[in-house]
Amino acid sequence: MPRTVFQGDCFKVSHTFEPDGQHNTRIEEYYGDYFTITALLHGHGKCFVEGSCYTLSPGDVIILRANELRRFSFDHGGLHERMTVYISPSVLSPVWRAGIPLLDIFKNRPPGTGNKFELINDNGISVLSVLDEIKSWISAYTDQTDEIGRIEVQLSIIRLLVRLHRSGNLITDDKRYDSDPVIRNVCLYIHKNLSEKLTYEHLQENCHVSRYQLGEIFRHNTGMTVTEYIIQKRLIRVSELVLEGASLENAALSAGFNSYSHFYKMFIKYKGISPKQYFDFFRNT
Repeated sequence: MPRTVFQGDCFKVSHTFEPDGQHNTRIEEYYGDYFTITALLHGHGKCFVEGSCYTLSPGDVIILRANELRRFSFDHGGLHERMTVYISPSVLSPVWRAGIPLLDIFKNRPPGTGNKFELINDNGISVLSVLDEIKSWISAYTDQTDEIGRIEVQLSIIRLLVRLHRSGNLITDDKRYDSDPVIRNVCLYIHKNLSEKLTYEHLQENCHVSRYQLGEIFRHNTGMTVTEYIIQKRLIRVSELVLEGASLENAALSAGFNSYSHFYKMFIKYKGISPKQYFDFFRNT
């Protein structure tokens, strides 16, 4: 699948284009404390976020905090194109003095709610025009050491945040997306008790759910099994703790892994590289 990546000091842009849509693609990327904007430009799919399932069509935008566990699933066949922008809060350094709350769209909502924008009016069209602008810049500046190019992309990302802030099309009505309140409570319980023992039996007892709800219904609402969900939430928590200064060993145990070796095995399985390689990347960027 053709993919262009452009990275600056406080952002990363990934543009993926697949002309024949041969693959059903899933994304499970986590970048430190970065916020994420994913725009589906062509094709269809779904996004699972913390017990909610959003149906995606061309022009839809999903916004995410770093600790919101997400999974994207894209349909087979046809043209597929998406753009994902990873944003560090420091991307706003040129406009801090203006006091504009551009990151509030990420922060001021419960996990797994208000993640989707439907770009249906003039403001939505302006969002898509900024995405086209970013796409043009990253195609033009193939040399990512070019400071002018990096500044151009950063300013375009700020314009994107302004357009989203103004669009007012954030989907917060529960009727506009699939959300099972029981499964959302399970997700919330897991999030609050990551350091504790979390077995199927334990969740059934404390969340008052059936085995069926913890199986088929949980997978439908999250795109993964309960075990996969717990492991990935713990990996995210380890990342948060390490970036705050904790050692890998202490972070792994604090996040609920029963041993460092188990954490290491799961990290390799889900990230594809060692924890040292992963965190060295963030320390050097």
